[in-house]
Amino acid sequence: MLAILYLLLAIGLGASLCRFAGLTPARIFQASRRDCSAPALFFYFPAALTVGLLPLTVLTYILASWSDLIWPAAVYPLLPANLAAAALSSGLIAVLNRHPARPDPAALPPAQIRKPRPARQISAWLPYVAGSLFILLVAWLLSFAVFKMQDGWLGAGYSVFSDYAPHTALISSFSQGRNFNPTTYPHFTGDGIRYHFFFYFLCGNLQYLGLPIDWALNLPSFLGSVAALSLLGWLSVRLSGRAAAFMLTPFLIIFRSSLAGWSYFSQLADSARSQGLTVWKALWQNQVFPGTQLHDDWGLWNLNVFANQRHLLLAFTAGLMVLLSFLPLLQPEAPFVWRGLKAAWTGPTRAARRQTVRNLVPAWLILLCLPFWHGSVLVIVLLLLLVMALFSRGKLFYLLAAGLALGSGVLTARIFSGSENSVAPSFYWGFLAEDKSLGGVLSYLWYLWGLAGLLYILQIFCQPTRLRRVLAAAVLLPVLPTFTLSLTPDITVNHKYLIMSSMLATVFLSDLLLRLAARLKAGLKSPKLSRRGLAGAGAAGELLLFLALTCTGLPDLTAYINKNRSIFWIDSKSSLTVFAQTQTDPRDIFLTPAWHYNAFFLSGRQVWYGHSYYASSAGHDTATRWQEVLWLWRGADGDLAAFTAYVRANGIRYCVINDELRQDQDIALNESFFADNFELVAAFPEDGNMLVYKLW
Repeated sequence: MLAILYLLLAIGLGASLCRFAGLTPARIFQASRRDCSAPALFFYFPAALTVGLLPLTVLTYILASWSDLIWPAAVYPLLPANLAAAALSSGLIAVLNRHPARPDPAALPPAQIRKPRPARQISAWLPYVAGSLFILLVAWLLSFAVFKMQDGWLGAGYSVFSDYAPHTALISSFSQGRNFNPTTYPHFTGDGIRYHFFFYFLCGNLQYLGLPIDWALNLPSFLGSVAALSLLGWLSVRLSGRAAAFMLTPFLIIFRSSLAGWSYFSQLADSARSQGLTVWKALWQNQVFPGTQLHDDWGLWNLNVFANQRHLLLAFTAGLMVLLSFLPLLQPEAPFVWRGLKAAWTGPTRAARRQTVRNLVPAWLILLCLPFWHGSVLVIVLLLLLVMALFSRGKLFYLLAAGLALGSGVLTARIFSGSENSVAPSFYWGFLAEDKSLGGVLSYLWYLWGLAGLLYILQIFCQPTRLRRVLAAAVLLPVLPTFTLSLTPDITVNHKYLIMSSMLATVFLSDLLLRLAARLKAGLKSPKLSRRGLAGAGAAGELLLFLALTCTGLPDLTAYINKNRSIFWIDSKSSLTVFAQTQTDPRDIFLTPAWHYNAFFLSGRQVWYGHSYYASSAGHDTATRWQEVLWLWRGADGDLAAFTAYVRANGIRYCVINDELRQDQDIALNESFFADNFELVAAFPEDGNMLVYKLW
């Protein structure tokens, strides 16, 4: 299938770029004399996937936009775009594979990372097998389990369907519509787009290349989840030298630490009694995400957010590859490298500088793509690169990376939203904490992270080297913008900073827990009875600690599964959808009720005013347009000329009237205005007495 070939081409391009740049474990962790016991696949797959997929997707979009301008309307833009992208990528792969990177002894000194333990027994591979099975199961739960197509009906789980409203609309606008010049938000067309949409363009392209829409969204989501969790697990093994970290890290990420679980279990017995259930049955039938803080009931902090934010894990993996690419520039021998001749900024020799430029090509490509792939990931990456630059040679390369990322962000914002100021940073103290005092904010963070929050801080002082202490502290810095900075009108979106910070900190937390377990295991083998007793007590304490760290994950998981047993279905072959696909132009705009997750959007057509929450949270002026929409539904207060001028100026070709609109108390519908002045082109009485009028 062409869609699968496209993904394989992206992976091949990424592998070739990594080979050309020397982006290998051997380069990143040159201080380790032996290769890591973790299979290299767990590094190379995420690296090849992200390094190839992000640039290829952006290239395909650019080619599609050009094709939309220069080719006749009968030629769908994605056809020449994919052909050209495939040809260019294949040629680039051939060129890159002729010039692979070679080790350079003059390169900048690498980071000091603990030497991993090599695997000598079959049992040493069990953590990788168990970890892989766990990761695959989680990836399935986050993708295919909650979004599916059956007999022409598209279903989304109850906890995720609301977010899939803009996602499916965006996907279809590329695969079925012509959402290129300009690209706009399908629920709020005509005002550019401020949402990082490239992942959904990728999904739309995969649908165009032959995948059904559920697979088009699920497959890259599945691959991104596998890539993120396996790379974090692999990195934990490199950090700790213990294979068990590969299983432990993804488990701690999914079964998160929070006081929400403690409060849930403290009330579970009373809840079960009130329902006439046993405690275990009440737990397994749970449909409420634990937590008492604002929006905890949304599943804002658990695996539900990964199922909603399909592009997050893939973008996070790409950001992690950027950080790993810069890791060899860190200098372990000094707390800061501020000055000391040109070497502090560019490197010790010309050969080393050339080699470093080559090594960082994949990172720079990713940074160019990230602003409209996932803006929150870009913020985290730039923040961590800033800290790493303080302790690195080659600061000029960090400066160039920041310039490329910020320049790309400004340019793409101007192109897609019409202004480089579409993101307006402002000070906002307290995030979602109800008590905005310093104590209230700390209490909120303590409730959110529980014991893990204390261990994130403790592990900084338990690291064996200065470099590792710097990195362990740096991954907690995203807490600062979370509680002080707002980049969008909706402060809730800052929760992704805390999620990514926690994921990175869990890599160090796994190492801390495994080091403690190793010491306790050695104590249990001691010939001294007293020492064995202390070690046994310590082992019991660590087991209790592990349970405390992961107990919130169980009600998280049961709520996620049980909520999504209820499926919200829409008919992909509904009468209106088929009419829009077959009887209207892909660029036509509709005036409709404020639809949300609706089959109409599967046609690829866009609406003048749909569900406003996502458009409003992205910064679109929904309030002004709502007043204009009310005026339109009133028939422009009887002014036909003004009505016609408005709809023509904004490209609104059709309007849809149904019982939902007629019964809306906020809308003073003047249906006779439309019946008297415009052509009725379709009627679907079986679908809410729906009428479709052509406005010009």
